Amino acid sequence: KEKKVSKSSIISGAYGYYEASKRTDNSKSIKRKRLNIFLERNHSYPLWIPSNSSKLNDTHKYNPQIIPQGLNLNIFTKVDLYHYDDDNFQRLLSLKAGPELTIGKFKKKFFDYTKLSLYPKTTLAMGNSPFSFDQAVDNHSIEISLKQQLIGALALKYTSEYNLDINSKKFHKFFNKKYELSWNRRAYKFSIYYNLEQKAGGFKFKIYSFKFDGYGDKFK
Repeated sequence: KEKKVSKSSIISGAYGYYEASKRTDNSKSIKRKRLNIFLERNHSYPLWIPSNSSKLNDTHKYNPQIIPQGLNLNIFTKVDLYHYDDDNFQRLLSLKAGPELTIGKFKKKFFDYTKLSLYPKTTLAMGNSPFSFDQAVDNHSIEISLKQQLIGALALKYTSEYNLDINSKKFHKFFNKKYELSWNRRAYKFSIYYNLEQKAGGFKFKIYSFKFDGYGDKFK
């Protein structure tokens, strides 16, 4: 953090051997080696910060940390570099920015937490993939995300994108819709999710407090 502005970077690389549908003919399967270099830079500018409690206590049953309430302007810049062993390549530069609003402390029994974000996004693409699954498409959209506490530890999250790419068959339509139902506790989170477009789902289990230092007060 620098003067209340949060900054972060992600750098990663991946190399793999893939078998998937051919971009120019989905009925055919091809095999290729792929190298991917990924770089991301994120900035979060606080626009409104209400007063928040600074310490966890026995009333914080549904989260491992204090909920950071407020309104932020978030800016994301991402570069994806793909190279395939048949000399195909993709160079992608993605930019998105928009507001993120978080209200509620996730402490009460009903509707005490809401998180909403809207991110207009654009992607500048060069080159093509031999595969259909990782080809850059739908390059202009608005990302929408809403997470809402329902009752107690139970929360529902919905994410989607509104297509603004005039070259897309999904122009002016919502796509990539995903639902996630989670059970949130201070020490762990369990969730199930389903992506309507991919017709695929699964579950996640996350454990917190691996940096736990000492025994706190017991609570139910």
